[in-house]
Amino acid sequence: MTISLTSPPAAHGLETATPAYFGARGQLFGWVHLPAGAQARAAVVLCPPLGRELTSSHFAYRRLARELAGRGIAALRFDYEGSGDSAGDDSCAPASWITDIQQAFELAAAIGAPTIGAVGMRMGALLALEAAQGFAAEERGLPLGALVLWDPCSSGAEFLRAQRALIRFGTTVRENLDPANGIEVPGSVFSPVAAAGIRRLGLDTRTGVRVASRTLLLERRTSRLPYAEVESLSATSVAPVERDEVSGQEELLDVEPLHQRIPDAAIARIAGWLDSVVPGVAAPVRVPVSCRSELELPEPAGRVLERPVRLGPADLFGISAVPAPEVLPPGTGNCGPVVLFLNSGNDWHAGPGRSWVTLARTLAAGGLSSVRFDMSGLGDSPARGDEQEHIVRAPAAFDDVIDAAAAASGGDARNVVLVGLCSGAYQALESGLVLRPAGVVAINPLLRFAPPEMAEGPIDPRRRICRPKTSAVSAYRRLPIPAALRLPRRLAWRAANALSPQRRPTRWLSELLEAECDVLIVGGEEETTPLLSASARDLRAITASGRLRIEVMPGLDHALLWSAERDRVLGLVAQHLLRRFAPTTTGTTAPVAPGHETKITACT
Repeated sequence: MTISLTSPPAAHGLETATPAYFGARGQLFGWVHLPAGAQARAAVVLCPPLGRELTSSHFAYRRLARELAGRGIAALRFDYEGSGDSAGDDSCAPASWITDIQQAFELAAAIGAPTIGAVGMRMGALLALEAAQGFAAEERGLPLGALVLWDPCSSGAEFLRAQRALIRFGTTVRENLDPANGIEVPGSVFSPVAAAGIRRLGLDTRTGVRVASRTLLLERRTSRLPYAEVESLSATSVAPVERDEVSGQEELLDVEPLHQRIPDAAIARIAGWLDSVVPGVAAPVRVPVSCRSELELPEPAGRVLERPVRLGPADLFGISAVPAPEVLPPGTGNCGPVVLFLNSGNDWHAGPGRSWVTLARTLAAGGLSSVRFDMSGLGDSPARGDEQEHIVRAPAAFDDVIDAAAAASGGDARNVVLVGLCSGAYQALESGLVLRPAGVVAINPLLRFAPPEMAEGPIDPRRRICRPKTSAVSAYRRLPIPAALRLPRRLAWRAANALSPQRRPTRWLSELLEAECDVLIVGGEEETTPLLSASARDLRAITASGRLRIEVMPGLDHALLWSAERDRVLGLVAQHLLRRFAPTTTGTTAPVAPGHETKITACT
């Protein structure tokens, strides 16, 4: 079916946030945050980091934009080309990202505020500095009114070394790409051109161009910049560079996302400094008419159209991806189900390593529509009522999936397919028992955790799959487990199933299959152990329907941070969904032969 949802600006308290596409080719996605009353003293461009740090900083940037708007300062958040919801792929390089920032500066100027500023975190700080130098040197505008370098990398080479070192923290050794093909870091692949461009970036370049009237340098206590680099920075600022210590970066960037904490003190420091240095006279501001509401992507298999959407009464934010009319078989319309991508942990709707963006565009090129959306309080969606923001696996997720399914499918929950990874995979399976959708795809489902509501009371009664961490099975995350422990682990799960028969996987899987829900589960050995711990007789019973497929990939990285594993899983999922649900020339979805998908496979 065709999704025809609109995305008006969202007004929340002291700001109005509008999603929009901008840039010379309308290829960049961003958010324009305007103060209430549409009067602003400045417009500040927020330049994100690169790689996994980009994902980790997403919510902090959203909170900073909101804080700035509350102080009468407009803010522009955006995704570089080849990242987030913008066009492009891994072939993009720093030269294009610097151009992207300059185009963001131009958009900020078009907003109407009297002063332009910028904030850059980590590699975003180096890119912002480079973009500001070009912006001022080419006389496209005066120097920035204010520039904040938030925990900047000392150089691009240092960034690449630190990111590549993270590979050693895994229990499985993973090889980098051949240098001739690029460099891989957690969640991203940089092409050879991109890697070379990143290495050239640094803080010690002397150009003689004054890029900002005022500059604030925020450093970690444990990684103060060398004196020479700070002196070089001083040459780029009209006033002396102000240095200060920043806290909370380790808790934001250097931990697993599930344990992340937003650095509210640093956000308040940045907003307060910008508030104190920008001029005191406000001017009328508005979203420029040059911004677009739709992105057209010339995918190799067929044209794809993307648009921001809002879902349900909670105003959930998402991006729809639909096939252009010529992609569909003649006379079919878009009659397949709508694929809904759920958040993985506290990642935003782009998915881990941009997985949901890649998969959504692949599916749309093959004829299937989708919506990648943020559940309430995550990513770009507001929290429900008085609920806290940035809470993973909150009970409100049940309501979010129901609302999103109703909005995207026109009220027919059977006409959706739920797709998730980790906590999103758990929620897809759990919500599948409520909605009885056309299909569920669960990648590395994590079924055992402590639900957040248990900190203050009992477990939510809607949780029928979750096994709280008081059961007989110990917590698991690291992959792969030694072969000697696999049998004891499976026996432990069988014991847990015996103690809690109502939560046995065969029980709830049978319920999904009896509702004619197509189920694909992809995971490593640890994640699939709970599913395969049933007796052979029970496994035969649940595979008899012809609608269950379990793919076991030994050693699979849980978060799909590595490109080879990510590509392998996404390719399998795309092939499965297109074969099962893409419309055919008869105007229906593809037929399924009895037993065609019934298999449990250990991939090598």
